Amino acid sequence: MFVRKACAMPHPADLAESPTPDRFLALDSWRGIAALGVAYYHIRGIYWWLDGPFYIRLDFAVDFFFVLSGFVIAAAYGDKLRQGFGIGKFMFLRYMRLWPLHVFVIGLLVAMELVFLALGSFEGLAGREPFGFRREWWTLPATLALVQDYLHPGLRPWNSASWSISIEVGLYLMAALLWRGFGRWGTGVALAIALAAGVALLGAEERASMDILRGLAGFGLGMALYELWLRVRGFALTAAWASLAEIALVVLMVLTIIYLPVRGVADLVFAALILAFAFERGVLSRLLLMPGFFWLGTLSYSIYLVHGFVIGRSYDALIVLQSLTGWELVSQRGRVAMLVMHPALGALAMAAMLAGSVLAAYFTWRWIEEPARRWSKRKAAAWGAPEAERRAPWK
Repeated sequence: MFVRKACAMPHPADLAESPTPDRFLALDSWRGIAALGVAYYHIRGIYWWLDGPFYIRLDFAVDFFFVLSGFVIAAAYGDKLRQGFGIGKFMFLRYMRLWPLHVFVIGLLVAMELVFLALGSFEGLAGREPFGFRREWWTLPATLALVQDYLHPGLRPWNSASWSISIEVGLYLMAALLWRGFGRWGTGVALAIALAAGVALLGAEERASMDILRGLAGFGLGMALYELWLRVRGFALTAAWASLAEIALVVLMVLTIIYLPVRGVADLVFAALILAFAFERGVLSRLLLMPGFFWLGTLSYSIYLVHGFVIGRSYDALIVLQSLTGWELVSQRGRVAMLVMHPALGALAMAAMLAGSVLAAYFTWRWIEEPARRWSKRKAAAWGAPEAERRAPWK
């Protein structure tokens, strides 16, 4: 019932297109929740709701993305690539699905730096000089090409959220080469790589080494998870048991993030949760198939890429207001801006930042991301992979 309602809406993930058994609509909604969680994580303040063990580890949502992406790419393109679909075509489709919105956001940031360069130092506004920390000219070519995390590991220049998109591009190529070179054994090789990366993560301390390891551990596990899904998807799981499994795994995920924040361990919990919600038989799945969550999933890539710009400019506006009025609104702690206003106003400011991120995401989805997606679908249809590209994830 919920799937029909969601798909009857005017074009969230696919206007006028019927879902297929492997569309995984509930997992699309989870992607939206995770993207909003990343945006929430990037809002800083002195309040209890912007503190605590769960909040400070919301960056684990990116690890969830990696597992989910491996799962959905395996569902969409695994067989195609094993059967000879061109690796170059696959990479082109994936790249062009991600690149237009990425370049648009980088363009906004470059334009902002140029404006402040023309006006002079904006150190009082952002705590640094134009084209300074993480926005140096020399990191721009690699960032535009979406290879920044390979050429500048750990730096995360310009739009910091795009580091994982950069890692994702390399993971796509790895998966394609493994499936082409080893056939179905390619998934086993990916799982072995994932397990090795997960073990290495236990001893990794520097971000530069962790970024790629996080991608390898999650994506390879997701690829193997899809093979498991193919073997268990016919299991006659009742709605009651499915609901119990979904609730239990959500609780387990939260407890893991709070009490056992180990990335390799968290990946296993994410995998179990993805498998449970792939069935779409429980009460939480039915909730996630409702229009609000469905739209959140549709906008997830745009939310993920634009939230940093929206939140950053919101802080800039508050700093300007603070300088004009003398009100205590924002505190600069090094390069980090924090909300310090009255808790009620702080909650409103946080809500406005999140709502602004979603609103901005709608416009970038409507005018940039969606046209790019439809263009990639047309190319995929010409190359014999329209259904694969329709089901493929944004990351």
